[in-house]
Amino acid sequence: MVVDARGARDAGLVALLSARATQIEIGGVPRVLSDDPATRNLLPAWVARSSNQLVATEAGEPASGYALRRAAPLPQRTPSR
Repeated sequence: MVVDARGARDAGLVALLSARATQIEIGGVPRVLSDDPATRNLLPAWVARSSNQLVATEAGEPASGYALRRAAPLPQRTPSR
């Protein structure tokens, strides 16, 4: 699976990844394409919070590629009141 995140920025990128992650089997390795230079810092933080793994990065123009391994179910959030 390829998650085309070109044009997504900051919170939009995180929201896109979180939504698409539910469609990936545990152990699956999707490739994320992003043209935002900040993705280099955002992805490791998202991976750490979501208990997944960043397994490869590939710098490119106009977009860089990132391979992620879905290692665990996404954490459940308790609704705020």
